[in-house]
Amino acid sequence: MPDSETVAIEGRNCWRRSRADEASFVVDAELYFKAFREAAKQARHSILILGWDIDSRLRLLHGDDEGHDDGYPIVLGEFLNTLAEKGVEIYILSWDFAMIYVFEREMMPLFRLDWRTSERLHFRLDGNHPVGASHHQKIIVIDDAIAFSGGLDLTARRWDTTDHIPDDPRRKDPWGYHYHPFHDVQMAVTGEAARSLGELVRKRWEQSAGSPIPDLPRGGPIWPRNLQVDMKGAEIAISRTEPEWKARKETREVENLFLDMIYDAQVYIYIENQYMTCSRIAAALAARLKEEDGPEVVIVIPRHCSGWLEETTMGLYRTRLLRTLHEADKYNRLRVYFPTTPGLEIHSKVMIVDDCMARVGSANLSNRSMGFDTECDLMVESGGRDDLEEAIIRFRNNLLGEHLGAEPESVQESCKKTGTLGGAVENIKRNTDKLESVDYERDLTEDGVIYCDTTVCDPERPISADRLVAHMLPDIEEPPARGLLSLVALLASLGALAAAWHWT
Repeated sequence: MPDSETVAIEGRNCWRRSRADEASFVVDAELYFKAFREAAKQARHSILILGWDIDSRLRLLHGDDEGHDDGYPIVLGEFLNTLAEKGVEIYILSWDFAMIYVFEREMMPLFRLDWRTSERLHFRLDGNHPVGASHHQKIIVIDDAIAFSGGLDLTARRWDTTDHIPDDPRRKDPWGYHYHPFHDVQMAVTGEAARSLGELVRKRWEQSAGSPIPDLPRGGPIWPRNLQVDMKGAEIAISRTEPEWKARKETREVENLFLDMIYDAQVYIYIENQYMTCSRIAAALAARLKEEDGPEVVIVIPRHCSGWLEETTMGLYRTRLLRTLHEADKYNRLRVYFPTTPGLEIHSKVMIVDDCMARVGSANLSNRSMGFDTECDLMVESGGRDDLEEAIIRFRNNLLGEHLGAEPESVQESCKKTGTLGGAVENIKRNTDKLESVDYERDLTEDGVIYCDTTVCDPERPISADRLVAHMLPDIEEPPARGLLSLVALLASLGALAAAWHWT
């Protein structure tokens, strides 16, 4: 538990606390892709990219933005190649994805992003992780002057506006297919915080490639002209998840920071997350809800998980977690909401506490994000500074305003009127149809679910093949039957792990 005036403590729940000369919350991919492009155009020496996925066919600009001609391409691969030809060294490290994604990702990324491009563009697929795990960090560092980190990759099916128009004709993937609305959040930071994230990327590259990125000069100040500065001189806590692997020790800063933020909350905890399946997080939230004077908990999650398989497995864990929270809610302080926009995917990983802590990252509230996949979250604390508290409040109001279909000012006014965050949401949603409260009888059923043990589907630590078979195989005395069942269990285990990749 926190034992100082600040919740983020190096060596406990964060790797480093680094100052950001400027920082902003970047909501949704339309703004993020523009901001990245504007910042990258100012690069003089280097662009470092870590991703779960990258697609060279991604269009960074859409609609009216496509008409302006600044001399740079709007398609990612062509854009990066243009920068490389101008002398910028570009290093891209993307997860060496499972075959389950072969039809969803760009084919032959090495060919498109390495062999066919400038010699200054260096691309690698990173398979340096335990079986079944994935590299899930999403970080871009430009000249060690500015960095972006959060939940968004430079890949397909991410671009959307804050309006999340159901049938927006601009929202098409590289194959020409329309995809559902998509909501996510990133942070932009400069100064020492950007340099720290650059160090993290370089470490990952060296672990994967076996050789370091050569020393490159740092650039001057960079800030995208289209991006508003939300905070100045803020200290940013950088938290990581890294599984135990070969000589690398396990790192669970992400989980520790979640638990400490929940423990420290006095008034409210606001959560946006793609998944709600982590048992330790559930226990911590439930304990706070049982307290007579504990904080209220407001959660925005997608109505459904992605696809039938995910809905009938991971969806089961979410159902059980929400039931746990509902049963613990003795004082009616829990509010859980689904967006009503058809198909809207809440992909963000956000937690805001008491107007004084705001966190944006890559980590889902799943077991695997706590100790199995690599993750990176950024958190800012107001530390008694009015300007930082106001920035966190604006961020919260902007998010809830977007979800409710209301102006941020209306959210703030409703908070003052009702005195609680949950009360504010309830007050506004009476006049809008953008958010719907979870019906615990109707929405949290287990009809049609497939039972899949979290040890396999949502593991919190690496699992050996022997342990998987031992875990799934019942004790049978007859050796021939056991041999056959061992093979079946192993195949089932590997299939479950392959599917679990899809649930990152």
